[in-house]
Amino acid sequence: MEKPKIFISSTIYDFHDLRSAIKYYLEENGFYVMASEFNDFIKPINQHSYDSCTEAIKECDYFLLLIGSRVGGWYNESTKISITQQEYRTAYELQNSNKIKIINFIRSDVWNVRSDRKEFLKKFTSISKSIDKTDFNSIETKLLGDYDFINNFLLEIGKNTETKEALINGNELPKSNWIHQFTTYRDIIDVLNIELLNGIPVSEILQRTMLKNEIIQIIKRLTFKFDDGRIGKPKHVAQKMFDELDVNVKDVLNDYTNITKKTWSLVSYLSVHLLGNDLNLEIIPNIIINGIFMKYDKIESCYTKTELQNKIELLYSEVKYFQKIDRSQVFGIILNCAHSFGNKESTSIKTVDLLSVMSAYLKWSNMIEISENILKYLDTNKWGKLEIFPHSPIKGKQLELDKNSVSEEDINKYILGKA
Repeated sequence: MEKPKIFISSTIYDFHDLRSAIKYYLEENGFYVMASEFNDFIKPINQHSYDSCTEAIKECDYFLLLIGSRVGGWYNESTKISITQQEYRTAYELQNSNKIKIINFIRSDVWNVRSDRKEFLKKFTSISKSIDKTDFNSIETKLLGDYDFINNFLLEIGKNTETKEALINGNELPKSNWIHQFTTYRDIIDVLNIELLNGIPVSEILQRTMLKNEIIQIIKRLTFKFDDGRIGKPKHVAQKMFDELDVNVKDVLNDYTNITKKTWSLVSYLSVHLLGNDLNLEIIPNIIINGIFMKYDKIESCYTKTELQNKIELLYSEVKYFQKIDRSQVFGIILNCAHSFGNKESTSIKTVDLLSVMSAYLKWSNMIEISENILKYLDTNKWGKLEIFPHSPIKGKQLELDKNSVSEEDINKYILGKA
């Protein structure tokens, strides 16, 4: 699996520790980080180091720019283009073709000094016209060694001139001109979590993608297509069986149950799709074992299940039950019963055989409904309403099973002594 690549661009001397910390954080979250001062920086050694860096940027998905108080080395001193500035220009050209995403940062104290100097110059020029702006900007301070260069670089990144021209001429506004201020390492991480991770680690994003793909495969295996292009599902037939056949606990003791030809014709029509629906799951069992979608409860100091984790486990339990059903036998029961109608509008079927058919259809329907519910959540991050059939096809039996089943709350209360 190829990891998303990110290039860190800045002067190295005054950002060394910060670059190292950012690199470590991003690598822990699944990125491959390109920082030129580290030995794992992939570069063509037959080129000059400047050119190697600009070539490396072309291989990246993200460009992270850090601006401080220093200019750093010159890419072209005669034209006053720094190495960092040239790297930025390379990235900006790429982002105009949607080949890279740029994220800009500046130290807050540098930004504030710049703002103060601009305000200072504005006030003094209003008092005295003899103050030369160029001379004023060339004054060096302890914090800003080359204010004029850094100011012009920020104007280039902020795209102030291009924005004004675009607004006047009605053209498209320039991209990637947002400059994030930071004081602490945490400030940078907060931005990266949103811009790169959407608040989700890359490892989890990967798991979500793989889960989504497996869910799609499940739906493809379990559904079918009508001649008019509509996707067919067994829910309607399963509901009709569950409502009309109305097998209760007492009926189980009887040998036979009456069924109508109309209902059974629907059951027979879909029965061929029961065969060959073998689901070889790989991602879902791994997610359950590793608890990828569990969350940490700070109050209880433990991990708890999220709704997504619960839905995945529910789907897996339905799949495992479905796979235990002898669908060839169920298919045979359906065909034999269909042949027994003749010209009659109703017939009788062994109750145990009917329960086998109903179980197959209920589980079949449940797997699709749960899969669709999860898929829509992964796409929108919002849960829709989920309606599935009970585990038992026998009316009233599920309530009895639930009543007699030991729950997690029971274990916490009676075994662990928790309220």
